[in-house]
Amino acid sequence: MPEKKTFQKRTHLKNLHRIWKQATSDKYKELQSEEKSIAEIMLQHPEYHDQFAMADKLADREYDPNDVNDPFVHIDIHLAIQGQLDSGEPVDTEIFIETMEAKGISRHEAIHCAGMILTKTMHETVQKLGYFEVYKYKELLNRLKDVEPADLETVLEREF
Repeated sequence: MPEKKTFQKRTHLKNLHRIWKQATSDKYKELQSEEKSIAEIMLQHPEYHDQFAMADKLADREYDPNDVNDPFVHIDIHLAIQGQLDSGEPVDTEIFIETMEAKGISRHEAIHCAGMILTKTMHETVQKLGYFEVYKYKELLNRLKDVEPADLETVLEREF
């Protein structure tokens, strides 16, 4: 099983590397729609540009979640939230994002806030070896939309 996971990670990172190379060259227009979405998210994160440029060589690197954010998981979380917004499911995500934006933060930062909630809920699922609790995720989105963005991380730590 570890070999399959490594293969999948390596394939994923090679794909991200290819998208990054095209996004930062004159071949941007050749990207497919979903790839352009990934490229746009990558370009919005200059703090990770070096890792994106070397993604094909980082497949075996393990990121310590207590020390540093994994830039590739960060992109995946962005894509998950964007997928929820695009599909309208759950609608609670759009309401959360709009409420955060009304508090004065950018849509990008509001997506990060929703991503924090998704990440914590997913992490709990993995720890319990259970199923993703959509109802809990939706309940958190609804309840935490009233929290100030600057306080969200602290409130989430108390929740989990």
